[in-house]
Amino acid sequence: MQIERITLARTPQGTPTEGDFALGRAALPAPTEGQTLVRVLALSLDPYLRSAMAGRHPSASIRPGDLVPGEGLVHVLETRHPHLAVGTQWV
Repeated sequence: MQIERITLARTPQGTPTEGDFALGRAALPAPTEGQTLVRVLALSLDPYLRSAMAGRHPSASIRPGDLVPGEGLVHVLETRHPHLAVGTQWV
């Protein structure tokens, strides 16, 4: 399966712009024991990410080439986790 992913292309100078990020594709293996494949329905990109991109956040750092993390609402597509069922929506 191929997925789309957003990575940090370069460290933003001032307000982040579209050029600071890269949209790419990657192969995604099937879930192994304990893993779950989800579809993201809604994504939250929190303000602390800006300081993490600049290397100034005390508990996080995002460097060029890294995936940009976020939290969101997801729908379980495939699972090999004993406590999650296909079709579950989860925050």
